[in-house]
Amino acid sequence: MAGVTLDRVSRVFGQTRAVDRVSMTIAAGTLVALLGPSGCGKTTLLRLLAGFEPADEGTVAFDDRVVSGNGGHVPPERRRVGMVFQAYALWPHMTVAENVGFALKVRRLSGAERRARVARALETVGMAHLAERRPAALSGGQRQRVALARCLAMEPAVVLLDEPLANLDVHLRDSMQEEFRRFHRATGATMVYVTHDQAEAMALADRIAVMDRGVVQQFSDPATLYRSPETAMVAEFVGRGMVVPVTLNGSASADGRRTADLWGTPVHLRAPEGTAAGPASACLRQEGLRLAAEGEAGLPATVARHTFHGASTTVHLRPSADPQRTLTLRVAAEPPPVGAEIRVAVDDGWLLPA
Repeated sequence: MAGVTLDRVSRVFGQTRAVDRVSMTIAAGTLVALLGPSGCGKTTLLRLLAGFEPADEGTVAFDDRVVSGNGGHVPPERRRVGMVFQAYALWPHMTVAENVGFALKVRRLSGAERRARVARALETVGMAHLAERRPAALSGGQRQRVALARCLAMEPAVVLLDEPLANLDVHLRDSMQEEFRRFHRATGATMVYVTHDQAEAMALADRIAVMDRGVVQQFSDPATLYRSPETAMVAEFVGRGMVVPVTLNGSASADGRRTADLWGTPVHLRAPEGTAAGPASACLRQEGLRLAAEGEAGLPATVARHTFHGASTTVHLRPSADPQRTLTLRVAAEPPPVGAEIRVAVDDGWLLPA
């Protein structure tokens, strides 16, 4: 396994900076997800790591070895990188074992070494009993396991995964997420995983880099990313946070939270240390909001509509002070009727850094 360091890396296509001055350190043996909307640059960044694209600025290094930048570029076949693609890329005329061992054959490994590596890789992903089947006789999940085994047999320093679950049915994704977790535990490999699915990223990754327009907006562990977003983009993209304007006061409550004014209602928010008083933005999430109890202060709002989820219902609200915005909260009981005037209590929120 190898650690990966990106230092002010950029990739430019014409007037577009697909990757824009990205700096990131990925510790050896960790699983990092690159997360963001379509066109944000995450796949281009993965291709930079693979060696399919050169860095126009900055450097990419595996451990202490620079593989791109400073006037040099190491091609993919010399980087010890394993790739797992969305489309599996299996040869239909070859058996499972032949697919897994094909790249080893190209590299002219001896037959005994090749067979041993193939057997170990298939055993690791639970596919040893299907070694003689062809891809057409496999399910989507089994084909993805073969792709993992092929990658593992190469003994890569870094494993790169490009939306590997995108082609699977929804009911298969949970089981394959567990397969990836098991694969990571078994190999200890350094893995970089591209996805646009935030639930997938949160479930799998040790750390997540959220990208937008070529820039890494935040690089954090999943809990920090969710509870303490650093930008409005991260707040809204991860967990569908609601970004609202507040005025921060100088006072702090007993639990260290700061008092702020939200549309004329005082609220208590978690805040970065040293945040100055004045106009700011806050991130609210559904679980931090609730219907105010009888006689309790809260934000006046009107119920706009409901979304039923079975065990709970999402209530969509229009704040009376800013009816162009929408707030949402979930209730387990019968929701208030559409058109009802209610009050919303804010139990938790996060003040975005300036």
